[in-house]
Amino acid sequence: MVRKLIPQIPMKRISGKFCLLASSLILLPLLVSQTAHATPHFAVYANTSCSHCHVNPTGGGMRSSHGVNLYSEFSLKKSSPLFPPEFKGRVGQYFGIGGDVRLQNLSTIESPTNNSFTILWGSLYLAADPHKHLTIYTDTDLANTTSREAYGMVHHLPGNSWFKFGRLNQPYGLRVPDPTSFIRSDLGFTFANQDLGVEIGAEPGPLTLALALTNGVGGGAGDDNQAKAITWFSEWRKSILRFGGSVHFNDAQTTRLLTGGAHSGLHLGKVALLGEVDRAEVRNKTNDTDRTITLGYGEINYAPIQGLYCRGIYDVEDDNLAPSGLHHRIGGGVEFFPIPFMEVNLLYRMQIGNGTLGDDQIVGQLHGFF
Repeated sequence: MVRKLIPQIPMKRISGKFCLLASSLILLPLLVSQTAHATPHFAVYANTSCSHCHVNPTGGGMRSSHGVNLYSEFSLKKSSPLFPPEFKGRVGQYFGIGGDVRLQNLSTIESPTNNSFTILWGSLYLAADPHKHLTIYTDTDLANTTSREAYGMVHHLPGNSWFKFGRLNQPYGLRVPDPTSFIRSDLGFTFANQDLGVEIGAEPGPLTLALALTNGVGGGAGDDNQAKAITWFSEWRKSILRFGGSVHFNDAQTTRLLTGGAHSGLHLGKVALLGEVDRAEVRNKTNDTDRTITLGYGEINYAPIQGLYCRGIYDVEDDNLAPSGLHHRIGGGVEFFPIPFMEVNLLYRMQIGNGTLGDDQIVGQLHGFF
């Protein structure tokens, strides 16, 4: 897919310091485990796959009936008896419905100060199941008047496999819900960026495997050449540990893009760790120039009580945006569920770098879902 990676910047070497830092995001869970998705940290806490809670086997979008029931139990323990969950995600035998509304308040706390409300998305999910092996699914962002995913899926085939066709999110990496995370925004794999094509996948035992063949044009437009984009996702889970990898290749008309990444997760009691490292090689065919981008993401979650998570998040990007070529973003905050089907997020985000990252920020979100 032709993404926002494309600006013409010469290729540069990744510093040894960053390589060590990026490697640690993947190796940390592996080292700790020797002694002992979609929001991915929920899947890590539950030691399961994204398909455990979502209609889409690779995560994101509408929740299954099981997922609706599970998410409804995330409220603070004292509020659970006062606000018992009621909605089950189904309207009759053959139809499902769901939705998400995220209102965000973003404050810049340094000069010039700024404060604004935005709706990241206000999605309505609809699914019809005319047959036990077929689901027709749509995801429409009503707040921003855009259509997102719209596909048919043949599922529960031998080997717990599936086949999707239509407008879909490509299966790549950790599906963190923050669209501004470097591993989502700078690679283009956000929930607002779909492509047209097909996907096949399977979940044999502890494995999740998915392969998508799409046009490779952002926004789900028609193709600009004869080639197709290929996206591969894989993940292996064993008890408290998971490890996976993704690859994306797109030989578009003006740009050739090859992206590869690895991700991991670890669950230790009340703690869940996540990490991902990606490297993108971009060739601009028009100017015959190359560009290399390396990105990393780390997340730690601690659940002291039911319905409350203390979180630390780290983003890093190495990309000629400044003389150092290295940018960090560190965040800390809380995520809690005061009542069923409602989430509150508070995050302080400190940005380090001389490029376009901007000033430190306070991010607040109110998230209603069903």
